[in-house]
Parts: sequence; C-alpha cells; structure tokens
Amino acid sequence: MALSEELPIYKATFSMLGMVIERVKSFPRFYRYTVGEKMVNINLEMISLIYRANSNYDKLPLIIELCDRYHMLVMLFRLSVEQHLLTPAQYARYAMQINIIGRQLTGWKQYYERRITGKE
Repeated sequence: MALSEELPIYKATFSMLGMVIERVKSFPRFYRYTVGEKMVNINLEMISLIYRANSNYDKLPLIIELCDRYHMLVMLFRLSVEQHLLTPAQYARYAMQINIIGRQLTGWKQYYERRITGKE
C-alpha cells in the first residue's frame, strides 16, 4: 500500500485545495462564507477520505462517500460560475483539475467494485 500522500488522487485533490483557497479569498463576503467555505471544507473532507480509504481494508464505502463529496464540489463550482464568482475562463482552469480527480476516483471505485465481485 502506497502512502496516501504519494497517490495521484491525493496530489490532485491537495492541489485543488490550494487553488480553491486562493480563489475563495476574492469572493464577495456572503459567498466567501457560504459557497467558498463549503468548497474548502469539501476539499478537506475529500483529502481525509482518500487517506482513510487508502489505509482501510474495506475501501469501497469510503470511496463511495468520496464520490458524493466530489459531485457536491462539482455542483458548487457550477454554482460559482452561475453566480459570476468565477468567469468561464477561470472555471476552465479548475475544470481540468476536477476532471483529473474524477477520472482517478472513477478508476479507483471501479477497481474495488471489480475486486468485490471477483471479476478481476
């Protein structure tokens, strides 16, 4: 088992956390403490879930919970664009990182689902 900090999904999520923290600083006050704070907290929860899933034998429930957090983060980014907190150009930068995390998460989930069903 690799160290959590060495996993590509951990590195991508940690990078996303830094990007979100920097951007949220410039949100208007109302959005900073509602949408922005939620985005930062979800990123932190995702990092915690990655660590827990990596160190736990029964990974699938934690990976499913991680998927839920990921989808909530995607929704908050879309809301940020609709509320004009992010321009489409700014969102494009985040969308690349979101896509990287999503692909890694999907692969991780599918791998453990196949392991459980014995199709590996």
